[in-house]
Formats: sequence, C-alpha cells, structure tokens
Amino acid sequence: MPAPTRRILLARATARPATPPAQAMDRVLRAVAQRFTAPRLHRAQLGAVRRG
Repeated sequence: MPAPTRRILLARATARPATPPAQAMDRVLRAVAQRFTAPRLHRAQLGAVRRG
C-alpha cells in the first residue's frame, strides 16, 4: 500500500513582503516536505495513520 499523500499550500499577498511568522512557516513546511520526500523513507517513519 502506498504512503498517504497530502498537498499543503502557503499563500500570501505578493504585493507585500512576507511577515516573519510567514517566513518561519515557509521554512518549517519546506523542511518537513524535504524530510518526507527523502529517499528510502519507510512507512514506519510516517507515524500512525487512522482510518475512519
């Protein structure tokens, strides 16, 4: 069974510079995405997945 996937987007107005919290969230999301797309990622590393 393939690992579950989710798409998470971060939106902001391009006419204004990103605020420090938005910049921090961008870094967090990118770091997490990079970790979960790493080669040799095992399903056990994803944590518990609940089925409804």
